[in-house]
Amino acid sequence: MNNPKGDGYLISKRYAWYAFILLYLLMLSDWVDRQVIASVFPYLKSEWQLTDTQLGSLITIVNWTMLLIAIPVSILMDRWSRKKTVGLMAIVWSLATLAGAFAKNFAQLFTTRAVIGLGEGGYGPGGSSLIGALFPKRMTTTLMGFFWAAAPIGGIIGVLAGGYIAVNFGWRYAFGIVAIPGLILALLFLFTVKDYKTVELAVSDQAKGTKRKIKFKEIVLMLTTPTLLLVYLGEAAQMFCGSTLLNWAPSYFNRYEGLPMDQASTRAAAIFLVAAIGTMFAGWVLNKWKQKWPKAIMMGTGLFCVFNAVLWVVAFGFLTGSMQYYAILIGAFGASACLGPAYSVSQEAIHPGLRVTSIGMLTIIHQGLGQALGPLFAGVLSDMYDLRTALMIISFVPILAGLFFFIGGLYYERDVAKVEKVELTAA
Repeated sequence: MNNPKGDGYLISKRYAWYAFILLYLLMLSDWVDRQVIASVFPYLKSEWQLTDTQLGSLITIVNWTMLLIAIPVSILMDRWSRKKTVGLMAIVWSLATLAGAFAKNFAQLFTTRAVIGLGEGGYGPGGSSLIGALFPKRMTTTLMGFFWAAAPIGGIIGVLAGGYIAVNFGWRYAFGIVAIPGLILALLFLFTVKDYKTVELAVSDQAKGTKRKIKFKEIVLMLTTPTLLLVYLGEAAQMFCGSTLLNWAPSYFNRYEGLPMDQASTRAAAIFLVAAIGTMFAGWVLNKWKQKWPKAIMMGTGLFCVFNAVLWVVAFGFLTGSMQYYAILIGAFGASACLGPAYSVSQEAIHPGLRVTSIGMLTIIHQGLGQALGPLFAGVLSDMYDLRTALMIISFVPILAGLFFFIGGLYYERDVAKVEKVELTAA
C-alpha cells in the first residue's frame, strides 16, 4: 500500500532510510570485492610473472561481464522483482570473490573475476531504482550522489584492507576475508527489504482517454532520447578516466615513489576518499541548483568533469612528488561526481516501467566504453611507454565527458516533460 502520510515516501520515512542503509552497505561490498584486486597487483605480477596488460584485464573482465548481463537482468528486475534479483546477485559476487582465494593460476583468477561481474551487473540499476521509488523526488539526486559515493568508499576499503591483509597474511586471504560481509548483507536484504509493484508498460492515449501498451519501437525510442544517450556517453567517458586512475594508483605509487604496497594503497585510498566526497557534494549541490535551474543537473556535471581533467593533466604532465599528489587529490573531487546526476537523470527521463532498463543501458555503456576499457588501455599504454605517460594521456578524456553533459543539458527539460506520469505503489 502507499504511504498514508502523503509525504512523498513510498512506505514510510523510517523504512526508506533502513532500506537505503542496506543498499549503501551492499554497494560498499560490491566495490570492496571489485577493487581489492588492485592492492595485490604486485604480488600477482611477481608470483605469476604477469604483464600490466594481464593485470589490467583482471579489472576489465569484471566490467565486460557486467556489460553482458546488465540488460537481461535489468529487464528481469523491471518485469519481476528488484529485491529478489539484487539479493541473489549479491550472493553470486560474494561467493566468486571467495573463490579467488583458491585460484592456482591467472586463468582461474580471471574466471572468478568474470563471475564477480555477472553478480554485480544488476546491482547498481536495481539499487538506484529502489531508492528512486522509496524516497521523494526532491531528494533523488542528493541520495544518488551519496549512494554512488559508496563506490569509491568501497574502493578505499578494498584497497586498504587488501594491502594490509596481503602484507601481513598473504594476498589470498585478501579475497577470502572481504567476501564474508557481502554474503551476510545479501541474506538480510532478501528477507527484510520490500519492493514496489511492477509498473505496467502502458502510456496514455489522449484521443481515447485510455491507456495502451507500449510498443517495442516506442521502448527503443524512449531509451535513445538525446538526454539519455548523452548522459550514457558522458558517464562512460568520465569513468574511462576515473576508474583507470583509481585502479592503477596503488601500482603507480609503488613504482614511482618506491612505497611498499600497504603504504601505496593508503595513498591511493585518500584519492578514493576525495572522489567519494566529490560524488556526495556534487549530488547535493546540483540537487539544490536544479531547483532554480533544471539544466544545472547536466551543465554542473559537465563542469565537474572538466575540473577533473585539468587537474589530472597538469599532475601527470608537469608535476612530481608532493605537488603532483596534491593535484591528483584535488582533481579527484570531480572524478566520480557524474554518478549521482547520471543515475538520477536515467530515471527521470524514462517511463517508470523502464527505470531499471534505462539504468541498465547506462551500465552497459559506461562499463563497455568506460570502466572496461580504461584500465586495460592504461595497461597497454604502460607496456608501450610507461605508467605515468599512460595516465597523463587518459586524463584528457573527461573533457569529452564534459562536452557530452553540456550538450545533453540542452535537451534535458524537453525530454523529461514527455515522460508518462505514473504513481508507484508498494508491493
